[in-house]
Formats: sequence, C-alpha cells, structure tokens
Amino acid sequence: AVVAAVHPDRARIRAALARHGIDTACYYERPLSREPVLTGARVPHPIPMAERFCAGCFALPCHIGLSLSDVDFVCDRLLELI
Repeated sequence: AVVAAVHPDRARIRAALARHGIDTACYYERPLSREPVLTGARVPHPIPMAERFCAGCFALPCHIGLSLSDVDFVCDRLLELI
C-alpha cells in the first residue's frame, strides 16, 4: 500500500522529513500522458489535474513494520511542515 500526500512545495516537505529520518518517495513524477511510450498516441495533453497532482505528490512511509508511535511521529512532523 502507498500513502500519498500532495503539497505544492513537495521538495521542501520531503527534505524536511528526511532531516527527521523519514523516507519518502516520488512514484508519479510525470503524468502518463507525458510518458515516452505514449509519444504520438492520441492522448490529450496537457491534462492540468494530472500535471498538478504529479508536481506535488509523494509517498509517505506505509508498511507493516511501522508502530503506532512511528505513525504518530510521521504525522506530527508532517503537520508541523504544512
């Protein structure tokens, strides 16, 4: 499972979380309409909502090894930053 967050200043949020030892990831850096495999396909472009989502989304830690205190820690750090 992936828990995603979206923020217009994704780089700042991710860097701050990293300073607290919280790993994040970007799985959707560009919308599917801009994937090279779809070059030349009849896909509408641009797709503003997809562009905004991909510009700001990132994944938060979500795995069976997280304790409730880990989840609280991540949530508290995230709330401090937004």
